[in-house]
Amino acid sequence: MDNLAHSDNRSLIDEVESEIFKTNLDLSKDFTEVGLDLIIENELLSQIPIVKTATAFYNVGKEFNKRNHIRNLLTFLSEFHKGNVSNQKLSGFKRRFDQNPKFRIQVLELILLHNERFNRTIKSKIMGNLFRSYINGNITFEKLSHLLEILDSITVRGLKILEAMGEGGRWYYDFVMKIDPWLEEINFYSYEFTLLSSCSIAFQEGKIFRITDDGITLYKYGIVN
Repeated sequence: MDNLAHSDNRSLIDEVESEIFKTNLDLSKDFTEVGLDLIIENELLSQIPIVKTATAFYNVGKEFNKRNHIRNLLTFLSEFHKGNVSNQKLSGFKRRFDQNPKFRIQVLELILLHNERFNRTIKSKIMGNLFRSYINGNITFEKLSHLLEILDSITVRGLKILEAMGEGGRWYYDFVMKIDPWLEEINFYSYEFTLLSSCSIAFQEGKIFRITDDGITLYKYGIVN
């Protein structure tokens, strides 16, 4: 994507900014379940301001990857608003937005570029949770950016393994004992830990496989938040 600070691209930036601070989306709808064929063909969806703007910006035709950009963006925004956002924190964030144009562009580029790159919409849903956690002060902007790079590289199966370990309440796996029922429930194989180590959220220590602090933070603020 070209630099979003360019004047020709201002419309989509402004629409995303507007949706962050006051959404027009139906939050009861799960956009991850919306078929790509309906993104611009459904009458109700196509009339949503951000859908209209994004459709024009991406010059969406029959290309499913461009429709996926829009579905990802809708999923991110709706998930962000479904959780509790501190009004005080959001107001402070908006003041920084208004006072620092460079920061504003940096944030909006981060949102749009990652939503374009995500090949699975579930990642945009996790990103919405992470962004809300950033606004609420649970993680820094630098940590948010780092976690999104991890999210971009991890597979959906890797996310499932991370989620299972989080639900089990133990952030390590003993290759000798192998008594983790929460991993057995997802038909886990020990070699699949490479799906986590390959994106730097896990490492092996002798016969023990451990999840890093980044992996735990991704789970805590992205998957279950």
